[in-house]
Amino acid sequence: MSVNLHSDLFASDKWQYFTCASSPDLTEFWSPSPADGVREAIMAKQVSINQALQNSQEINEPITYFDVDAVQDPNLMIQYMKARKVPMKGGTDINKAVQTRQIPSINTPFAVYDKLDSITAVASGVTNDAR
Repeated sequence: MSVNLHSDLFASDKWQYFTCASSPDLTEFWSPSPADGVREAIMAKQVSINQALQNSQEINEPITYFDVDAVQDPNLMIQYMKARKVPMKGGTDINKAVQTRQIPSINTPFAVYDKLDSITAVASGVTNDAR
């Protein structure tokens, strides 16, 4: 395998690479790319995804509240085990002593993400077809 030196290929010893400016500005060496104008929207899309993931985690791992006076061993309520038996004090109504916080599923982060995606597609010129 032979190696060609840059000076052997180009007698002028100038680089063969060039750049094109999408929005030329005579006061700047490099102009911003179309994606630079939508950087904040892209970062907001990340926030929407994080909100959806957090909501999903809260649904899958709900908070359980319990009456410590009704449970004989509160540590059994805190620890997760596949199959466990939690002894309760006699005469305790389990429906009142143990409550699980229900988290509703949210669709807002997905709607916001879709709106931001359409904004970035129009502003940057990179549409779904181009992707």
